[in-house]
Amino acid sequence: MPTATDYLRPSVSNGRPEEQALIRQWWYETHNAKGRLVWEYYLGNCYVDAVWFPDTDGVGNEASGRGAPHHYPISEVPVVLCEAKARLTPELVGQALMYGVFARNAGAQVQSIVVFAEAGLPAFKAAAESLGLQVVLSAVEAQDSEA
Repeated sequence: MPTATDYLRPSVSNGRPEEQALIRQWWYETHNAKGRLVWEYYLGNCYVDAVWFPDTDGVGNEASGRGAPHHYPISEVPVVLCEAKARLTPELVGQALMYGVFARNAGAQVQSIVVFAEAGLPAFKAAAESLGLQVVLSAVEAQDSEA
């Protein structure tokens, strides 16, 4: 079974290659790389790691985020927002939720927001999912028992 390192490629649009590999692995293995993935999409004074356009023709199309809002507008278009970090944290969850608001304000039809991490606590995963996010973890950490 392939791992994220099998999807590691040089950085696209100043993104982190390790984070992009997590997203790329999910895109290829879960969705057969359908549509177009635009890296580092400028949205609301921030850069979303990736915006997936699932209804775009083609397979395996990846694009730089340079000029993305002009070249790949999201208004009235179905999209999936993707944000990745090494660890699933409350900050990552909040960041992804904000991107969802920004995308909807820009008129996007946000089908889902997916957060990716190499590891995360079960409580953080459950909280993110209860807020409507899809969570993809490479590994689930043992729950911290400190109170």
